[in-house]
Amino acid sequence: MQRVFPYLTDEEERALLEKSGVSRFTPGAPIVREGDHHNALYVLRAGHVRVEKNSAGFPLELARLGPGEIFGEMSFIDGSPASADIIANDPVEAYVVDGQILDPLLRKYPSIYGRLFRSLAAILARRLRETASLVNLIEASTPQWQPE
Repeated sequence: MQRVFPYLTDEEERALLEKSGVSRFTPGAPIVREGDHHNALYVLRAGHVRVEKNSAGFPLELARLGPGEIFGEMSFIDGSPASADIIANDPVEAYVVDGQILDPLLRKYPSIYGRLFRSLAAILARRLRETASLVNLIEASTPQWQPE
């Protein structure tokens, strides 16, 4: 699997993922539900998920994620409820990085917190740029109303 956390050392990332549990999900299974509280970060080992948001009573697909990608990072960082549903598209295996496993790792790797959160910031910044590009593309292709 490709590197997930760009600012962790190889040893730190390996230790983090080895300490994490692995969960498996069947196609169509909800992994995270919008509005739920959780203190875990998910790293996809295998399979694909879709990120969905309820819009006017219908699921709106926001993204698809595959092996080596993460989700749950916003709730993990700020403790807020999940902002979308995460649904397994096919059989999924994911590392579940529970916030409680970080304390023992901190003793062995004192600077892991800083590099982990810098990695998460970089991932969030990339996703925000992708979303902004998509919004710009939609705006550019939408006819603008012109008063007569």
